[in-house]
Amino acid sequence: MSRVISEDLYMLIQSLTMSEKRYFKHFASMGSTKDNKIYERLFNEIERQKVYDEKKILKKIPRIKPSHLSSKKNHLRQLILESLKWFHSDNTSNAKILSHLSEIEILFAKRLFSQCVLLIKKTKNLALYYDKPLLLAEALTWEEKILDITFLGKESIGKLNSTFSANSDAIAFTKTQAHYRKLNNDLLNIYRVSGGLPNKKNIELAELIIHDLQLNSKKEPQSYFERYYFFRAAGLYYYMLNDQENFYLYQKKLVENYESFPQQIIDSPHSYILALNNFMSSCQLIQKEKEFEDTLSKVEKLMKESNFQNNTNALVHFLDCRLSAIAHYMTTGEFEKSTHLSEYVENFILKHQSIVGKGRMLRIYFALAQNYFGVRNYRKTAAWLNKIINDKDTDMRNDLQVFARLLNLIAHFEMGNERLLDYYTKSTYRFLLKKDHTYKIETIIMRFIRKNYSKIISKTEEMQAFSELKAELEKSANDQLERRALAYFDFMSWIESKIERRPFAEIVRNKWLEQSN
Repeated sequence: MSRVISEDLYMLIQSLTMSEKRYFKHFASMGSTKDNKIYERLFNEIERQKVYDEKKILKKIPRIKPSHLSSKKNHLRQLILESLKWFHSDNTSNAKILSHLSEIEILFAKRLFSQCVLLIKKTKNLALYYDKPLLLAEALTWEEKILDITFLGKESIGKLNSTFSANSDAIAFTKTQAHYRKLNNDLLNIYRVSGGLPNKKNIELAELIIHDLQLNSKKEPQSYFERYYFFRAAGLYYYMLNDQENFYLYQKKLVENYESFPQQIIDSPHSYILALNNFMSSCQLIQKEKEFEDTLSKVEKLMKESNFQNNTNALVHFLDCRLSAIAHYMTTGEFEKSTHLSEYVENFILKHQSIVGKGRMLRIYFALAQNYFGVRNYRKTAAWLNKIINDKDTDMRNDLQVFARLLNLIAHFEMGNERLLDYYTKSTYRFLLKKDHTYKIETIIMRFIRKNYSKIISKTEEMQAFSELKAELEKSANDQLERRALAYFDFMSWIESKIERRPFAEIVRNKWLEQSN
């Protein structure tokens, strides 16, 4: 238990922004007691550490006995959380409304009903403005209690009935929101379990959910949160189908939904950045370059605003936007630009590893590997891919587990590692069989490398072998789901680079320029 508290406390302190740290130190010093100063010192020592070390803490603060350290850490954690509660008390709609509800309860207990009524009105307006039906229902429940206690005859009966009706509507609305949220999460879980590469069964399950959400209906939900979950689900569904046009359409609608309710951007800045990032990804897929660049510029401006800088989740989604920019520049063959951004990403994960999350970290590893492949640094490519391959939780981002292994084969092919290639090919094939994840494209590439690597002697033979590989992949690419697999890495450009004996980056760049004209 002590180890868990230590890790939680260390991660909590490391996650604090500069503003939050300043506020905590002010908050902790208000009592000016010796104990408070001990907690400030303990905070400072943990903050300085790159790796949590209790022995160093006890050495630096001899006043704390080893037997007391656990309770001191626990109390420090409570102090930090209390300071954060006050620091962010006016930052979100939930915090404001819950604070009002707490004040209503206090005033009600003191029978100050007229003050309660004024505060309930303010609370209801906030709940309506921010589309919070559950909190609206709680405010209306307090209104019912006051009307019941201050009953004044027929006039009160009408008000009570009206309040009961409004409360019932709010509860029904909450259930509708919950239904949209549940179906959205069900769809997201299908995507996660399938590792982003859905099979026929996954698609059928997704279609049932979409039918339930009535995505084919002309009628769309009207409230902010209903539209939010509706557009998210639609976008994810079309992404799973590799329907890039509709994926773009619903990501755009999601961003427009936020911008139609600017209070939601202020209330949840990180969710808005996430929506912008997904929109950037959709623009990249269908070559909407101007919209991509405009959105990236919008994100860069938002990064300078305090409302976004002080939100840890927003910082993580800013990182996602950088990853989308890297993916874009790799698609356009501008690997020098993506290398510059890769350096930012590498520094970010070194500094903020505790807040980045496993799934996102795997995505970062894959993006960095692709970038180094583009600049022909195959050793670094393999090094980043090995971080994915060696991860024991192979159910996490199953799609990246698959394509990390395929790209790893290609990187070793480029390095001429004949002995390792045979081992990695067998290992990859066993992995794919175990995961029931054998797309035609995966099998074709593995078979090609295993069959041809040691047999190719002349340049003419190499050109012939890769030409045959290209023809075989082009047949498979006619299948929509197989094309989905090709989106992870530009296998075709790599093959063409071998046929034409030109750099991979040059092939990618020329293709992009031809498609853009």
